[in-house]
Amino acid sequence: MQSQQAERLDGGKARHVALPVESRAIRAWARRWGINAGLLFILPALLIYAAVVLYPLLSMFYLSLFSWDGLSPDKSYIGLANFQQLAADPLFFVTLRNAGIWIVFDVGLSLVIGLALALLVNQRLRGTMFFRTLYFLPTTVSVIVVGQIWGWIYQGDVGALNNYLGLLGLGSLRQAWLGDPNLAIYSAVAVALWSGVGFQMMVYLAGLQTIPGEILEAAQVDGATSWQRLRTVTLPLLLPQTVTLTILGIIGTLSQFTLIYVLTKGGPAYQSELPSLFVFDQAFTLSQQGYASAIAVVIFAISLIVTVIQLRLYRRYQGY
Repeated sequence: MQSQQAERLDGGKARHVALPVESRAIRAWARRWGINAGLLFILPALLIYAAVVLYPLLSMFYLSLFSWDGLSPDKSYIGLANFQQLAADPLFFVTLRNAGIWIVFDVGLSLVIGLALALLVNQRLRGTMFFRTLYFLPTTVSVIVVGQIWGWIYQGDVGALNNYLGLLGLGSLRQAWLGDPNLAIYSAVAVALWSGVGFQMMVYLAGLQTIPGEILEAAQVDGATSWQRLRTVTLPLLLPQTVTLTILGIIGTLSQFTLIYVLTKGGPAYQSELPSLFVFDQAFTLSQQGYASAIAVVIFAISLIVTVIQLRLYRRYQGY
């Protein structure tokens, strides 16, 4: 790349370095046409973002108005018929119920357990680094691997969980963990909780380490107990982390696919089916791309509404 030589001051220090010829040419062209030169430099990233995010998102809204099998060249415009069908589809509401269970028991418990673990490993004790690594380790394992391992653990006849229960004299507690319609969703939630709580722990741990020690010491001098310091000082200062983790957890639940597909494929009898897997089934199993797009639009709207509500509540609580 050609560039002008840097002008030198007495003593050999550079006074300034001229821009490369290509950069100066781009800026001159942008000024001529009244374009912000910075936009030209981020244009490649914007094009990639438009191709992999904006185009699929707009296509989702577009296809939701059509009846299409995903293969034929012709699409039939049906307006809002897909949304009307969705409003009367009991399976969709089953998936929303399952998503609600997932949010309460996975997202909710992961916040509580993650905070508890963060408080434990934030102590200045020997071995805390080992336990930080131990608790975070399941998060680094591939979701497919996690699903395969826990699928074997949950197997009814030869699974490790039922075998250990039998060895401990608790044979009456043996269950078809993934085959029972009343247990399948909770068994899958337990796997998600085990594999993901380390992430919540690390986020809370980072937040705890940003809290000034002087604030906690002042509260202690004022006579606050450990519980009072946690409730009135630590938890309010960890609110940004809590809001972020909650939003990510809810959005992650609505888009959860891999783990539930590996464990149960939504069964038995759709009792562990989540919205993203429902979209997949409609699009690729039943070849109803238009209907699947309508479901995706509703899921997107729910995620957006929940996110906006949480952010507004957070800002109101913070006073801005």
